[in-house]
Amino acid sequence: MNDKSNTKVIVGLSGGVDSAASVIRLKEEGYNVEAIYMRNWDSALNNDLLGNPTVMDEVCPQEKDYQDAVKVASKLGIILHRVDFIQEYWDSVFEYFLSEYRKNRTPNPDILCNKEIKFKAFLKKAFELGADYIAMGHYARVIHDEKNNKHYLLRGIDANKDQTYFLSQLSSAQLAKALFPVGDMLKPDVRALAQKYGLEVATKKDSTG
Repeated sequence: MNDKSNTKVIVGLSGGVDSAASVIRLKEEGYNVEAIYMRNWDSALNNDLLGNPTVMDEVCPQEKDYQDAVKVASKLGIILHRVDFIQEYWDSVFEYFLSEYRKNRTPNPDILCNKEIKFKAFLKKAFELGADYIAMGHYARVIHDEKNNKHYLLRGIDANKDQTYFLSQLSSAQLAKALFPVGDMLKPDVRALAQKYGLEVATKKDSTG
């Protein structure tokens, strides 16, 4: 059995159950795991502290997600870094989104966010922190053919949750350093795993991007 304790994986910990379960699976496999919480939107600057106007919480959803991520990291005993990608998100994702709307087109910001933020800006920061790989809680799989330096994206096992469409613009170089620990799981099993470890996020409502 390969010793993975010297292989450092940094997980994008969003405060949801999928990324939390990803941490669990990586730790169970023996990896050296840390996490980053990505802050991609400045709620104060954009005057939307409460986010969705129909959910008048005292704490904005982004901050609540961060608090959940802190609890998960503490419970699972990993280091959590909080990193701002606000400028990168605005320049690479949101400006393009607005530009396309002006042209009467309907862009998908989630695809760009994965390409430019989660697997580019995040990847760069993770490398600065000494990561060998990054991991996300996407329902997708990747095959690493190291011998031929090829990396293949496969659909997630859970057809109802498959997210490969949102990862469709990732390059082979980006996939080379990516892991998707819950890609071979069904959503109920992901929740059950989080429940097994006593995580509050086990019953948290799914996000919709």
